[in-house]
Amino acid sequence: MRGYLFGGSSYRQGVGFGFRRLPSELSSEALAVYPNGFQPELQSKIVDHSFSAGIKYDINSWNLDVSNTLGFNQFNYGVEKSFNYALGSSSPTSFNAGYHNFLQNTINVTANRKYNFLAGLNVALGAD
Repeated sequence: MRGYLFGGSSYRQGVGFGFRRLPSELSSEALAVYPNGFQPELQSKIVDHSFSAGIKYDINSWNLDVSNTLGFNQFNYGVEKSFNYALGSSSPTSFNAGYHNFLQNTINVTANRKYNFLAGLNVALGAD
């Protein structure tokens, strides 16, 4: 019998841009905040984590592999350098636009056996 473990973790950031607002297109309230105009930034922060553990063993010429994988992902959205015309001079220039996340747990069982007839016939079964 052999055991195994592996996993990973990552943190990523990204920036996208909205349409540029020229000074000639701005209200007086927006010009007070952004005299040269502005271009909103759509920012993302992504977190990923995963971990897997399993065992492999042989029973009556069958190779068995049983494992479990747990993974988590969260995607956060933010907006910077923005202006809400409906709020006028009290408009925030940045805000949290929300997030979504996902958690998944997977159990995997795989079995295979090689036969020495019919040119090395291999029988394999699996389930998630």
